[in-house]
Amino acid sequence: MSHTPREEIARKNPWYTDEQFACARHPTQSKVITRRQNFIITQIREYSHARGRGTIRILDAGCGDGVNLHFLSRVEGAELWGVDYNPLRVERAQLAIRHATILVADMTRSLPFSREYFDVILLSQVIEHVSDDVQLLQSLSSVLKPSGIMILGTPNEGCMIARLRNHLFEPQIARTTDHVNFYTEKRILRLIECCGFRVRSVMYENFFFPISRANAYFASREWGIRLMELLGRMFRSQVGGYYYTLTKQ
Repeated sequence: MSHTPREEIARKNPWYTDEQFACARHPTQSKVITRRQNFIITQIREYSHARGRGTIRILDAGCGDGVNLHFLSRVEGAELWGVDYNPLRVERAQLAIRHATILVADMTRSLPFSREYFDVILLSQVIEHVSDDVQLLQSLSSVLKPSGIMILGTPNEGCMIARLRNHLFEPQIARTTDHVNFYTEKRILRLIECCGFRVRSVMYENFFFPISRANAYFASREWGIRLMELLGRMFRSQVGGYYYTLTKQ
């Protein structure tokens, strides 16, 4: 039986209540997250440069505690917005990023914005949590300007190594995760095209190991990250995830 966000918060479900800033700063996550952030910032700055001067309106769709909004504050001329369906995370994000406007909303329904309102939409590590992924992308598309970009990041959890991890080595992950979509690159690209987007650029994340402790060990060390990057280039179908910059078709 599914529960509402408020019910999950009351039950102290860690997926709904864990402090995301602390997780982002943890040595096993920080290098991976920094690489994501650098890609996102670069894509937005390239878009902004091509578009010309003026305010750039950015929506962090599924903003959580505001980790992404914090680094998006570095974008010159940015007007920051966030939306999330978890009221606890929206409250935290608004306290952390006071100059942003952050709302509680279900992104698979009508969003509280005018059509074609945003220049940039960031959808980072969110779509795998949403059962109606088609409706999610179509809803966000309706509030993205025709010339705007969407940056979509998601785990590669449909790949062979992820399936080994979730069903053989660490089945507790499959039992406790609130992910409902387990994408491969082929599947996410099919979804992107189906929803009227095309890929402008892509960042492949590092190779990941099917045992979390091994993955954390390598990810927390500079040489380990370099090894994971090398393995990711050699075995692209087994990387940890993808970040796509999308434009409307």
